[in-house]
Amino acid sequence: SRHPYMFSCGLDKQVKCWDLEYNKVIRHYHGHLSGIYAMDLHPNLDILFTGGRDSTCRVWDMRTKAQIHVLTGHDNTVCSILTQGSDPQVIK
Repeated sequence: SRHPYMFSCGLDKQVKCWDLEYNKVIRHYHGHLSGIYAMDLHPNLDILFTGGRDSTCRVWDMRTKAQIHVLTGHDNTVCSILTQGSDPQVIK
């Protein structure tokens, strides 16, 4: 069974993965150039999506902490991200 995890993001440009069983941060995800305002977990894959004031959506492998992609194209803050399991696309 999976451990109870929670993800948080903030203006400190960091995404943190918390182990709720031990109440501590177990992973950091670094890459955004300014504050992070949005995130979503893919429902079927171990993929995390984050978006922020640097106008990017970043795609992370939750297991390795590796940044897989940087999605660009916005002219301003990415403040919402939505993923869906039935079709592997990201709406930002």
